[in-house]
Amino acid sequence: MLSLEGFAARLEDVRREKGLTQDAMAKELGIARMSYVYYENAKRTPDVEFLSNLSEFTGYSADYLLGKDECTTLGNEAIHEQLAISDKAIESLRALKRDSYAHPSAAGLILTINELLTTKHGREALEYLYLYLNSDFTTGYKDDSDALTGDNSISTLTLKGSRLHANDSLMFTAPVSLLEKGALEFLLDAVKDMRKVEVQSNAQQTE
Repeated sequence: MLSLEGFAARLEDVRREKGLTQDAMAKELGIARMSYVYYENAKRTPDVEFLSNLSEFTGYSADYLLGKDECTTLGNEAIHEQLAISDKAIESLRALKRDSYAHPSAAGLILTINELLTTKHGREALEYLYLYLNSDFTTGYKDDSDALTGDNSISTLTLKGSRLHANDSLMFTAPVSLLEKGALEFLLDAVKDMRKVEVQSNAQQTE
């Protein structure tokens, strides 16, 4: 069943994404401004012609525009249903693939993503990130180096704290190279900082 409110909200999101006013959007779709306003205010049911024009203009599927799908295209929706990857994540991976032909760093990122998903150490790194981002952690290092042999290549990284959305506490401990310790901490802090910026940005957009 079509939700006019859901369609209207998505229509407004698409218009803002394009950076257009209601008047400009109406002109792009070949309809009067007031007709467009009725659609965006959930006061008119979209017909086949309007949906077709809107889909052609935006490049998005009718099911997405109607609020039935989570992803903008049928291809992305199929990937999302199989792998639970978001529409933005799919498009980001496509952009990386395109950039990889001209930028070695993009190609390196693709290789890194493959390593994270297909190797034991990669999955452990993702565990670190998941626990770090979803918990209020303190970090601590225990030096397990051997003073007699001079082997200082291994230490223990401990992340401990409580989940933000649960009452249970947890601790995740794993050995890491002392040489990699600083890089790992930098990575965790950088990702969390990016999350804070994203949250702040989303809050400003809703104001």
